[in-house]
Amino acid sequence: MKDRLPLSKCFAAVDECGAPVVSVCGGEPTVYPRSSSWWRASSARKKHVIMCTNAILLDRFYKKARPHKRLSINVHLDGMQKTHDYVVDRTGVFDKAVAMIKEGKRLGYYVCTNTTVYRETDVARSRRCAPS
Repeated sequence: MKDRLPLSKCFAAVDECGAPVVSVCGGEPTVYPRSSSWWRASSARKKHVIMCTNAILLDRFYKKARPHKRLSINVHLDGMQKTHDYVVDRTGVFDKAVAMIKEGKRLGYYVCTNTTVYRETDVARSRRCAPS
């Protein structure tokens, strides 16, 4: 936290790059107290913000922020429950992520996921879970 970039430099980079989309990745962006104000300022600059999160602190973000057409919540899942919790070395993280995905959708956020496939991943099971 002591080495974080000042918001003024973040906004300068957003303004300078000219890209229409800003992806905010980790660490974990929701750990920063000003994460909700950061995305609002970026969206005011007509940027679409994709906030990548492990969802552990997403409930805090939901309390501070509001759904917006320029905000996407991207929850990282490392496979199904057993694999995900093993990879992150913490029991219950998968269940929390799924709960936060459901809560985000209920609140009106655009929520998506991304997944890293590890050697521990049961590919056959993952294929059965994929929408057809």
